[in-house]
Amino acid sequence: METMQELFEKIKLVLVEHPHSDSSTLIAKALASACNSSYSVSMLDIAIKLDSKNKILINSLTHIYSFKDYSNSLQDETLHWLREKKYIK
Repeated sequence: METMQELFEKIKLVLVEHPHSDSSTLIAKALASACNSSYSVSMLDIAIKLDSKNKILINSLTHIYSFKDYSNSLQDETLHWLREKKYIK
């Protein structure tokens, strides 16, 4: 991934393609956690429930601070999107 925007959009595509599956719910929680520390996700669940492709996406979230386009406003927009799609409260 070159940008935080690209990473977030790629994750959103996964969520749209497989809405509200167990893995999508877990991925959505991880995305929310990358946007705000009041959200959390179990690393054990990630290790057990996600395939390698999705684990790579989640791992990329741990490096969002290093993206050149790191943005609190993008994080806020993403949280709004996750709430709108009913992935988080």
